[in-house]
Amino acid sequence: MWEISNKLQAVSFLYSLVLGMIFCAFYDVFRAVRLVFKSKDWQVFLQDIIYFSIISFTTFIFLLSLTNGEIRGYILFGTVLGFCAFYFTVSKYFLMVLKKTIWLINWYFGKINDGCNWLFSKIESIISKISLNTVTFLKKLLKKIKGLLYTKK
Repeated sequence: MWEISNKLQAVSFLYSLVLGMIFCAFYDVFRAVRLVFKSKDWQVFLQDIIYFSIISFTTFIFLLSLTNGEIRGYILFGTVLGFCAFYFTVSKYFLMVLKKTIWLINWYFGKINDGCNWLFSKIESIISKISLNTVTFLKKLLKKIKGLLYTKK
């Protein structure tokens, strides 16, 4: 076991506070997506699994870089404290901005999708008219050719 100086412990604690705040902001992104798109239960479960996998891996890398992988109580406490500090102060406003941003992005891409659907429907109708006119022209042309057997159904 190796020793950690008091300065390194204080710096690690402050970093863990910031890490907890980042975790809360990241969680707010998941919350905003859930609120805008009305996620089902299995989607919420999957999002939670993804979230906790990412933060556990990040916490492991954080502990590995600062304490050589040793779990220190003050770092875990600092992470939880940072999460709570962000959640009870900034999270409400951050979530509101995220929800509006996600809604605007969804609306914008919806308008683009509507425009593409309109454009493709016009192209499809033009192509179908051209192909129908071509078929009728070819039928009339084939009727005029002598010696060609043409039957109507």
